[in-house]
Amino acid sequence: MTKDGVVLDTDDRTLSAFPNFAYDASSTWNNKTKEFLVVWSDEHGEGPENADIYGNRVKEDGTILDGNGFPISQAEGAQSSPDVEWTHKNYQVVWSDDRIGNPDIYGTRVSKTGMVKDPEGIPISTAAGAQTVPRIAHHNNKSLVVWDDTRYGPHSVWGARWDEDGDVWDPSGFPISSEGLAQQYLPDVAYGADKFFTVYAAQAVYDPSEPHFILGTRVTHQAEVKDVPALPLTRQR
Repeated sequence: MTKDGVVLDTDDRTLSAFPNFAYDASSTWNNKTKEFLVVWSDEHGEGPENADIYGNRVKEDGTILDGNGFPISQAEGAQSSPDVEWTHKNYQVVWSDDRIGNPDIYGTRVSKTGMVKDPEGIPISTAAGAQTVPRIAHHNNKSLVVWDDTRYGPHSVWGARWDEDGDVWDPSGFPISSEGLAQQYLPDVAYGADKFFTVYAAQAVYDPSEPHFILGTRVTHQAEVKDVPALPLTRQR
């Protein structure tokens, strides 16, 4: 699609094997090679409990470089909800990983040529409870990974810094969402104005009939959460 909204490819281009159950796609742009890396969860006919993470590179003219895609993580259990970012050195891919029976956050670096540098995956958070739906943003030599976390029971948002060499700076993670709310979940993150900005949904009372609202907070490179309580981005009542 052009910047003016013109769709260039009227025939769909298939990035994964067909027929297949492929979903949870995410993409990023590599300005150095003028390519996208697209990542997704792929069942390969084995059911959602055995989904893996796959990727495919796409040139700016729409040329698909990796056929039906290449495996990024094929660990035991399910790998799902991937996200990807280009760091100017590697791609960094994160996902929710069920290899030990309880969802954790794992990641890997992928080179600009599509080589998976950490085929076993790098554990980013293996805390108690479930860690799911990770999202990633990058600046300079480090990324901030955020995710939905139930280590203390209710859903909350946690994060960890992860650098271009594969080192996790916060192996225990640090809390990003505010205390005092029943549920805080489904985060996203972006970088700008010398800080990361994390947004997420929240609920004041744990009740499916109660309204949800959106909160946000700035996070520094030093893992300092700047907005406590978080900034209300929508009406809470």
